[in-house]
Amino acid sequence: MNNFTQVPKLTQIFKAGQWIEAKKGSCANILTGVTVDWSDDGNRGYMGRSEKLRKPGEVIQVCVAAKCKAHRKEWEKPKCENVNLSSRLTPAEEKAAQQKREAEAAAETKLRVALVAKALEGVTSIPINALCAMAIEKLPDWPDGRKEYEALLPGLIKILAEAKAGSAQLARAFALASIDRADLVASEYHGPEHNRSDLVNAVRRLGYKGAMPWDKPAAAKAEKPKPKPAAAKPAKKAATKKAAK
Repeated sequence: MNNFTQVPKLTQIFKAGQWIEAKKGSCANILTGVTVDWSDDGNRGYMGRSEKLRKPGEVIQVCVAAKCKAHRKEWEKPKCENVNLSSRLTPAEEKAAQQKREAEAAAETKLRVALVAKALEGVTSIPINALCAMAIEKLPDWPDGRKEYEALLPGLIKILAEAKAGSAQLARAFALASIDRADLVASEYHGPEHNRSDLVNAVRRLGYKGAMPWDKPAAAKAEKPKPKPAAAKPAKKAATKKAAK
């Protein structure tokens, strides 16, 4: 049960402060959204620093639920939390706080890198379970978003979950999962040519060498008519002359 006071419409547009990008499974209210316009630069990072804007049409996981305990929206936070820290800290204190955060992040990163390095020591072949998890994670997680994939390869998730290494079905499942839905499904907002080249490149990476449906057929060359063979002339009868005796 989610905490929605009302279910958002599929075409509803949320402005900065009304939504938060969140990891899948981080709360019961996660939805999949599509970026439309980032020109207001509303998605700012810590300490008010602007993060890199994304392109329209990107698929992201978001929480738009009111009163979500895991993801409070800007308009739900107490006013004291919306005050810029720079108005309460001196430049020296702000610099010290930043250095502390950087040191904590560096220490945490060091621990994570060491853990992964230890895990890599035991890897001697491609970890099929990790690959399957990556493929499943990459697929859309809402029914309407996944229907094109299931239509192309029925039982796709089951194939990836069972992970029968070496099977042609698993190979096809990986190949299909490598294609981004933003490239697979044409965008009604950006026109039919949007991301077409990306899809072509993805298909070529799968080894496909055939023609593309958008290729213009080669113009047929008009052949010059072959000259008709001349009619055979009737052979002249050789006149025999009697030799004069």
